[in-house]
Amino acid sequence: MAEINDKPAGAVAAWIEGKDGLSSGIRKLSALSFVLSRRTIELSKSNLATVSEVSIQREKGTLQIESVFTDSPYRGQGIAGNLINKHITEFRKSNPLLEKAQIQLMNENVAAIKAYQKIGFEIAENKTSNNPDITNLLPGKTKLMLQKIIIDR
Repeated sequence: MAEINDKPAGAVAAWIEGKDGLSSGIRKLSALSFVLSRRTIELSKSNLATVSEVSIQREKGTLQIESVFTDSPYRGQGIAGNLINKHITEFRKSNPLLEKAQIQLMNENVAAIKAYQKIGFEIAENKTSNNPDITNLLPGKTKLMLQKIIIDR
């Protein structure tokens, strides 16, 4: 988390995918099963099929960057980029063989894509859905996975 004048300015969350043997997808499903009713889960299955059309598999052993946020008065100052690079540095300390960092987002998030590209991320994969219902569930039809090579082998 970044603070400016003792006020939150930005935050980033990250993890190494599958480091302990469980994928983040399994962890999320497990967590949701505790908070959602069985009926809600059943009703969501048709939406899940639609959303899965743009699902990009997370790569085991990669640093997954997620929940990147910069408060509006502080945008354009490189806060998110600095936080992401700090995460990469910190994770590399305890995982020296870490080779890549990845970020998933929708293609419509042009400002974020430009910000990530500015700090060395490149588009590595994209998936598009032609299902007209996708935009009722997500903010666009195309999901991207950007990645940054941390160390060449």
